[in-house]
Amino acid sequence: MHIPSGFSIASLPCSLRSHGSGDDVAFIVADEPANFGLVTTQNSYIGEPVKWCRTIKEKQDTIRGLLIHVGQANVGT
Repeated sequence: MHIPSGFSIASLPCSLRSHGSGDDVAFIVADEPANFGLVTTQNSYIGEPVKWCRTIKEKQDTIRGLLIHVGQANVGT
């Protein structure tokens, strides 16, 4: 995988998924604040992580880090 200059990435298994194996958490870090965009659900029922991300986007246009995880999208269960 090619990682652009000015960014670092790490991933690891944290057993978040009930099935499968492999890395399920990744962290991307920018050497300097980077512009970012946000695309979330259009569903009227949203989870707290989506609310938190929307609040961050309203307050700022740059970030230094991004945490990505898989297997935890069902906020209504």
